[in-house]
Amino acid sequence: YAVPVTVTDEDTFISDFANLTVNDVDPAITNFALDANPVVEGSTLTVTFDANPGSTADGLTSCTVDWGDGSTPDTTDCSATTFTHVYTDDVCDAGAGHNCLAGQFIITATIVDEDSQQGPTTTTIAVTDLEPTVANLNVGTADEGVSHTITFDSLAGGSADVLTKCTVDWD
Repeated sequence: YAVPVTVTDEDTFISDFANLTVNDVDPAITNFALDANPVVEGSTLTVTFDANPGSTADGLTSCTVDWGDGSTPDTTDCSATTFTHVYTDDVCDAGAGHNCLAGQFIITATIVDEDSQQGPTTTTIAVTDLEPTVANLNVGTADEGVSHTITFDSLAGGSADVLTKCTVDWD
């Protein structure tokens, strides 16, 4: 910007122009927090943060959280900066399109202002395995020397887990 400058005394005045450079200030995320770390697969994780535009002249256009697990990132217009997510599995696999660091998922939060300036921040989250369970176990009573049936439901821990073996020890 060309800024005019005029200096006046009782006899005369002089004018000149000075060039002013105005730098855009990137937006910033502050007070970024996870409500748990680690989190158990299948449970809800909540992320909160404050989205600061960097300049009162700029408005924010979007706030996004990429969970690092290949799921679709969550995006808002920044009217809310609380996000929730459920990790369906504890395995972070970069080969499957996950964003990983030392076996942990990398969460990236990004805010964008009206000048398309971005203010990202990242953290890691450890997701622990939810062990499989046995439910509705029905052993009943049995007579010696007669075949007997027991029934039960075996449930995988996380929704992405697959049961691979079920063993009954009759001893």
